[in-house]
Amino acid sequence: MSPQSYGQRNLGETCGDMKPFATLAANGILPVIEDDSRTHNHPPGAYLDYFQTHNAAQTESVLRRNIGVALCHGSPPYLYALCTGTDLDSPECAEVGRATRALMEKLAKTGMRRTAEVALVASERSVTASPLLNRRAETGRWIQKYDGSGTARRVKDRRAVFNGEVFAAAHTLFARAGAPVDYLLAEDLESHSGNYKLYVFLNQFVFDDKLRSAVARIYERGATVLWLVAPGWSNGGSLADMERLTGMSFAQVPEGEAVVKMARDGRHMGMPGVKVAERFSPVRPDEVIGTYEDGSPGVAASRIGNATVVFSGPWQLDLPFVKELVRRAGAHVWCDSGDPVEANDCLFTLHARAPGRKRVRLPRKAASVEDVFCNREVARDVDEFEFDAPLHSSRLFYWRER
Repeated sequence: MSPQSYGQRNLGETCGDMKPFATLAANGILPVIEDDSRTHNHPPGAYLDYFQTHNAAQTESVLRRNIGVALCHGSPPYLYALCTGTDLDSPECAEVGRATRALMEKLAKTGMRRTAEVALVASERSVTASPLLNRRAETGRWIQKYDGSGTARRVKDRRAVFNGEVFAAAHTLFARAGAPVDYLLAEDLESHSGNYKLYVFLNQFVFDDKLRSAVARIYERGATVLWLVAPGWSNGGSLADMERLTGMSFAQVPEGEAVVKMARDGRHMGMPGVKVAERFSPVRPDEVIGTYEDGSPGVAASRIGNATVVFSGPWQLDLPFVKELVRRAGAHVWCDSGDPVEANDCLFTLHARAPGRKRVRLPRKAASVEDVFCNREVARDVDEFEFDAPLHSSRLFYWRER
């Protein structure tokens, strides 16, 4: 059991795990998610600087979001707030509970299968080997909170260096790219690598022969793979180790900013003003996607065997890059609105970071699409449908094939 990551509880964000839930499931462990809606049931400033939801609709939306993501993951939600002093005992929340129970009874009969095509891979060895830095840095993103009047406002997102920046920022960005995402543990990849179209190695600074073997199989299968910052560098501090792990040749470039200029539109990705002592640049890549200030490749791609291998020196990615990467890998994009989404073979959920009309594209034609919490059918015999979403509202849809 674990609660959702602290970096993902804000309104307008996804609500994922602090753990590699897909790895746990592959090893026969039931990954239960603690709902932890208590985050939003405290007065402003009283708990970790999170702001309280101001009315029943906002509180219900948080609960809908958390349950929707948990069910799409295949993880039963544990409603922690029901046994604290901040109980979710309103009639509205009771209706969410009844709708959830009815859906789960239906799924127990029909079955449900996880179908994510994108995997975020985290290395536990790299985390435990990383220094504990007592400072925070901006991620280049903004988060949404409510002030005392109930008005939504935006504030700059800041995370602990370095792991906080990588994990919380990557989870929310990839959740907003429109495709379901699984979280995997690198140390288990040799046994359970899955069959994903895109693998993102968030912090793979160390490796062993088992991981190299798993990566070789992923490459042979023809997946797209993204490596961040300095893959393999901490094994022995050599460029040869980086090439052994990734198949890419690298050169070391002088100390400079953790930012690149993107070739397509000239925008900057990364964190200007943040200096990095050891930066790396792919040697003669097939495609230069972004460059450091001296013109050397900072984000680049090469074809290695059957695989498309991408490297990014900056670890602060942006949404346009992530969305393009997901599309490049050939993953099905359910919704391209930039809102946090999750899905499996019969469920789709969206939490509105911004209000507006949302269009959902199903991977196959559906005989029926039902709005779970509103308990009504919204479409028949379709492979896409639309709906209106107020700010921070959460919707969960159940669909079945023809």
